[in-house]
Amino acid sequence: MSVLLDESNGPRPNPRVRRGAEERGVTKSPQLTLSILDSLDQPLKARDGDFTRLYVGDRIRFLINLTRDGIYDSLVVLQCVMSSSSLLQDPRAETRVLLTNGCPLMDEATASSWRWTSEKSTVSSFVSNTQPVSIFRLSRSAYVYLHCAVKMCFVGASPCKQPTTVGL
Repeated sequence: MSVLLDESNGPRPNPRVRRGAEERGVTKSPQLTLSILDSLDQPLKARDGDFTRLYVGDRIRFLINLTRDGIYDSLVVLQCVMSSSSLLQDPRAETRVLLTNGCPLMDEATASSWRWTSEKSTVSSFVSNTQPVSIFRLSRSAYVYLHCAVKMCFVGASPCKQPTTVGL
């Protein structure tokens, strides 16, 4: 998962940890977790350190949880790409763009499935998740990797919301 910091106008705290007037130069990274939920909304867990087996047509959801810490308040999922490689820039990988500029692409999945929403956010955490999506296979690999670029938004910055349009 890639993380981008919010570059919008507006007040934003310095993410460096300060001790009195002396700056130590320590940067506080956002605390993000990515979960994959099965059709019963239970987290998928690796068995014995191995991958969890999924089959074409299985329904799953992706969920990103941000712990609100007084610096980072929310996030926007900007882009998601399915790939046959764990490396996003692998020239030999087969890839499918699912989401671009925050909007799902109609030719890859239904707009309602790959649209990220934040319905379950609380005071202490910001949660963004997809609707259930059906697993599909890329022709070059039995493994599928999801790569997403996420924009992190600071507390007090201008509104940071997931777009509601559908890409072409």
